[in-house]
Amino acid sequence: MITSPPVAESHSKPKRILVVDDEEDVQVLVCRILRDVGYEVDSASDGGEAIEKIGHRKPDLLVLDLMMPGIDGWGVLEHLRKMPDAPPVVVVTARADYSSFARGVREGASAYVFKPFRFHELVATCQKVLLSGVRRTVSEERRKRERRNLMVDVKVLSKDRAGFIVNWLLMPYLNSAVRMLEEGFASREDIDQAVVLGLAHPMGPLQLLDLIGLDTALYISEVLFDEFKDPLYAPPPLLKRMVTAGYLGRKSRHGFYTYD
Repeated sequence: MITSPPVAESHSKPKRILVVDDEEDVQVLVCRILRDVGYEVDSASDGGEAIEKIGHRKPDLLVLDLMMPGIDGWGVLEHLRKMPDAPPVVVVTARADYSSFARGVREGASAYVFKPFRFHELVATCQKVLLSGVRRTVSEERRKRERRNLMVDVKVLSKDRAGFIVNWLLMPYLNSAVRMLEEGFASREDIDQAVVLGLAHPMGPLQLLDLIGLDTALYISEVLFDEFKDPLYAPPPLLKRMVTAGYLGRKSRHGFYTYD
């Protein structure tokens, strides 16, 4: 069941959202979900139509598919980068490969929702982005470009040990999420949504595990545990069972979530 967000309770004018998707059934569904919770919603079936509508009347938020004929979602993001006060973008896509996700963030996407999605996930993400007041000004874009250029030459140094920095920090976090699910402390959706909304992460830990690959995560955990014997790195039994059963995440279409 969908509950109304603060926009429906406020006396101010409802925020306007432009939904851009070439799949008619998805477009109709997303529009209906957002209208039902109090947003003013318009739609476009491709990037060209979206750019035209943005020029005529700028929305407060774009809900954007990436893969479309003609001008695709990447073309829309490129167009928005040239605008001095472009609306924020929530990308809704079935593409879950890391390169696409990283590119979207670089191109200016404020948040990602992966298909198939749950209604409350889409509503909560749109609400979060709108409340944050994300706006990409020219000066902000300049700082982003300078930061990206700087990153090319930046080196991060650490001691030569298993996991280095990122996996040393990441694996206890991911393993804790799996244990939390295994013990019945919270549902997969609530765990992921709590992290997305509470920590401003682009996706939750179980969604991230599906993206990385459960077999890859299991291997990294085993390597770290073998070296340090720290229980934080011990792979949870649920993770082992899922890998044994062939539930590897997005690449096998089954993980903590199921993918069409």
